[in-house]
Amino acid sequence: ILNHRTFRMNSIIAMNDENESLWADLVTCKDKTPNEVYYKSVVKNKNLLITSFTSKEDNATMWRLYGDQGKGICMAFSVPANRITKVLYVNEKDENVRKLKEARTALVNKGIKVEFSDISEMKYFIKHSDFSVEGEYRYLYDAGDENLDIASYGDLLSPYKDFNYDKETQKFGNLPFKFEYVTIGKNIPQYKTVFPLLVAETAKHFPSVAIYESNMITMR
Repeated sequence: ILNHRTFRMNSIIAMNDENESLWADLVTCKDKTPNEVYYKSVVKNKNLLITSFTSKEDNATMWRLYGDQGKGICMAFSVPANRITKVLYVNEKDENVRKLKEARTALVNKGIKVEFSDISEMKYFIKHSDFSVEGEYRYLYDAGDENLDIASYGDLLSPYKDFNYDKETQKFGNLPFKFEYVTIGKNIPQYKTVFPLLVAETAKHFPSVAIYESNMITMR
């Protein structure tokens, strides 16, 4: 971000859970989604880009999970409430989920095709309750038929789009969120050298963005 003054949004198919966009379907189906359906879903959703947020600011658990044990940074944005969606955390053992599965199974066994329209609309915002500690909010960007670039993250390929920073609006391209401040992890290596350098470079390229030092030293 410092080198290019851009913000990258990756495809939802490149989440760390390969069933990320299908979990709601998997929960309410009798069996796991067949490979053919999964493959079609990958192609269908490849240009659907995602950014995740949390309201858990300078949080030890979040630093451990996503900030390399305090060796990273935390970017803070102001985001219009109507432009993001709070993730709904569900467990397949929940009573309501069990009833949905039973109803669907009974109808399918009678040859009746079933689709839960509300779940279809919300499936990109439903996750397993094991992840509830994240307190996640999501912003989705449909890149339509754009010819996106492809990045390689280890063994995972991901379509992506970079958005250029505008100093006047403090926004990245046409994304609705405003870059407000950055918190620098307390455990970054070579702290005495790297910290002041990060502060100076951030102030140079993002002059309106405030810079803070994390209060978290011990990670949970």
